[in-house]
Amino acid sequence: MRKVILSLAIVALAAGLASAGDSDEKCTASTQDCLNSMTKYWKEHGWVGVELDKADAGEGMKVTRVVADSPASAVGIHEGDVLIAMNGIELAEENNDKLEAERKGWTVGAQVQWTMLRDGKKKNFDITLASMPADVLAAWIGHHMMQHAELATASPTS
Repeated sequence: MRKVILSLAIVALAAGLASAGDSDEKCTASTQDCLNSMTKYWKEHGWVGVELDKADAGEGMKVTRVVADSPASAVGIHEGDVLIAMNGIELAEENNDKLEAERKGWTVGAQVQWTMLRDGKKKNFDITLASMPADVLAAWIGHHMMQHAELATASPTS
């Protein structure tokens, strides 16, 4: 099962239920360019602090982990909750463009509303996005770099 740390890569999740870290494709950027780009992007974008996976029923994304001291834990999101909408936009393939447009405004300090299913009932959570902690950022970028970047290797000299 694919798991992702949701650092507002939710549009990629809604579009293909995958994140950059889970794709079989290799990065086309150089290792340094990839590192610089990912670091800049994630330092500027807000973080929720959950891991998500496809929901059992196929609708939405199931929370498989809530990071301690994250915005998600602060508002009471629980493991097992199912994300079905963000700021009123349902997680559905036909809404990918709307979700991506919405996500572009998700900066540190921005407010977002997630609609979750818990025990069959809808519940809204108002979340203030935070900066991604350095250890989470390092782990996520490190995973991507190890799995998807073409690393230069030294060749023997004659």
